[in-house]
Amino acid sequence: STLNEEPLSLNNSSQEVNRYDELNYNLQLSLEEELNAESNDNNVFVDQHELSPLNHNDESEIDYSTDENEDNESIEQMGSELHPFTHILAKDAIFEFLQLIRASQISKRESEKFLSFIKSLLPFPNQIPKDMNRLFIGLGTTNHFNKKAICILCEKEFENNQQFYNECNGISIVKSTNLKLWICDASLIELPPAIRTKRSNIFLISMYIGYTEPNVKTWLRSSFENINALKTADFQVESLQKSFKIKVCGCIADSPALKLMANMIGHNGYYPCFYCHIKGEHVRQVSKRQYQYEVLVHYRTIKSFSINSKEAQLNNKKVLGHLGTSILDEVLDIPLPHGLIIDYSHVSLLRHFRDVVKTISLSLAPVIRENIDISLRAQVIHHFFNRKLRGVADFSFIKAIELENLLFYGFIPHFMHYITIDQLSFISLFVIGVRLLHADDACDTIT
Repeated sequence: STLNEEPLSLNNSSQEVNRYDELNYNLQLSLEEELNAESNDNNVFVDQHELSPLNHNDESEIDYSTDENEDNESIEQMGSELHPFTHILAKDAIFEFLQLIRASQISKRESEKFLSFIKSLLPFPNQIPKDMNRLFIGLGTTNHFNKKAICILCEKEFENNQQFYNECNGISIVKSTNLKLWICDASLIELPPAIRTKRSNIFLISMYIGYTEPNVKTWLRSSFENINALKTADFQVESLQKSFKIKVCGCIADSPALKLMANMIGHNGYYPCFYCHIKGEHVRQVSKRQYQYEVLVHYRTIKSFSINSKEAQLNNKKVLGHLGTSILDEVLDIPLPHGLIIDYSHVSLLRHFRDVVKTISLSLAPVIRENIDISLRAQVIHHFFNRKLRGVADFSFIKAIELENLLFYGFIPHFMHYITIDQLSFISLFVIGVRLLHADDACDTIT
């Protein structure tokens, strides 16, 4: 046994010596790399125009610029195999990768990290693109996204956005919670119901981020010009081998957004209605405008709407509620005011009915309100409602569909014992009126 132990110890000692030499060699290499890196850092020339305080945080600062030769190479690589040890085409693999990151809803910067990681795992050489820009070029996808910064004082676009950020140093002067996001999107209405219900027919046109309400003419003019250019030419769909003509039927929004698009005063002044010339009266007791019901309604016509808006634009004054011409005149195929559509869910539910419920509930005792909330939350409803009824105390983040369920199935049974007969009559008539909006299949179109 002693003879066998001696050569074993010799082998172990020789292995330890080899490991020690290998560690010294690796340590020497790492020191040399650090010295080279430091010498390279001292010789780096930094261009001031390439610096940005948002380089590590803002996804929009990624440089996706390529030349034509690189574009042609990216397209040619997509038609070849992914790497020499597979028969999978690069185009098929990249298309599945693009679908995966879109379904995952991750940012472009994180997508590039995943793309770089996958490229490092595959055998070399491989046809994985270096960045997302070459990926889109290889798949034949055009990037239509465009960003611009507009001054809210002079309403002019900054010519050099990069220089603008450098001057501000990427730090906000004033911190505020009043930052607003305005979205302008479009919906394709002549599509099968299966596509519409999944909201696959909605696409983004433009969005505005700022502390004030946007000037819609400055914000949407370039986007509407692109839509008009698309309307003049036939819209080609390669998969169907058909061409379509685009027609913009109207603009649907809630009242605050629609008054900006129509360039009219809000619904708290004189002549606020988009469709008629009702003036209204100022009531000093409540400091609000009141609009009396009129049997004979003086409607706005296409001719009067155009004349009054042009007069307000020319003289720079209010004319029957108009502040000037509307940007919708440039893109709509149906003339105003017929092209203005008020969002039913915002006006009837999120504004009118929500305020009615809050006003009535505040007039009740706290114990009664608490009991009503408990009974509303415990009410059994159909499984296809997707959302249960909420109590009045949970109205801060309530959805329109939840208010609709409360209006149709919950309010009268739970509140009828605590409100007056006039309030109950008003709510009952309101329920009937809203139900008639959903009664096209059961009732005649006259309703």
